[in-house]
Amino acid sequence: MFGTAISKTSKDVEATWQWLSFLWGDRDRIIAACREMVNIPALRSVVSIYDSQINTWTKHSRIVIESANYKGSGLRPILRDGRIGSTVEKTINEALALTRPLEQALYEAQQRTTAIFKELFGE
Repeated sequence: MFGTAISKTSKDVEATWQWLSFLWGDRDRIIAACREMVNIPALRSVVSIYDSQINTWTKHSRIVIESANYKGSGLRPILRDGRIGSTVEKTINEALALTRPLEQALYEAQQRTTAIFKELFGE
């Protein structure tokens, strides 16, 4: 449902942890908050609408995702390669740390990800 993490290379882990603790609190408080959200009348009233909308497009999105694995589909395959995410994360961290100009970091990230694509797909 939710995903939040602290990068292992974070320079200010304690402040980040305090921020996450403030946002999410302890396990019991998170469970209580989720239960409270479910009981909000306005949310409860739209669940059936949400479900009906989701059911209309999920089967179609599955077809699109599956077709990406076929050559000639015109769709790039779904990548399950951690190097892409690592490259993007490294680029963002470099830009935030001001270790290099943003344009240079983005250009280098593009070059690295293009090399990964070529390795994976031989393009």
